[in-house]
Amino acid sequence: MKMEWANCVLVLALVALPAFAEDEGEARTEALATEGEAGEAAPEASSEPLSGQVARAGFTTQVVDREPQDSVESLPNDVSQILFFSEFSGLEGHTLTHVWERDGTEMARVPIVVGGSRWRVYSTKNLEPSWLGEWKVNVVDEEGRVLHSESFSYVAAEAQPAGEEAAAPSEEPAEEPSVPAAME
Repeated sequence: MKMEWANCVLVLALVALPAFAEDEGEARTEALATEGEAGEAAPEASSEPLSGQVARAGFTTQVVDREPQDSVESLPNDVSQILFFSEFSGLEGHTLTHVWERDGTEMARVPIVVGGSRWRVYSTKNLEPSWLGEWKVNVVDEEGRVLHSESFSYVAAEAQPAGEEAAAPSEEPAEEPSVPAAME
């Protein structure tokens, strides 16, 4: 009976996480657990010094089967969403944060409670076409230390040459989950 209660608390905790928004931009996170059993309660946040690392991180336009599908260094402003993927190793129990910045101005913070010894996660940012410039995500620990930093350029889309049609949009899911969800 106790274990069932713990699972309910975990579900409620995930549902209660706030969404972050700034000027119609939005950041969401989806935890992609790769170790441990689904439904297992996340560990308590740790104040121990960090002994793990950010194993991988970068911008992508899509995550499939817990893996980024491309690497983005420059994005045209006719694309309105980007994802920041991170893989953490040995940081179980710590709360890390994706801090999104545009030209040095903070645009969003997405807290991530690392729930396994290998933990993959991403946050998304909806972009307005006028938000051109240099974008950066810092992965920050509980003490405010930057563990990793990546950036991309959001640039004006080039006009289509005369007589050429724009490529058909790729098939994408209608909506990403608005609540973080751990997956096996």
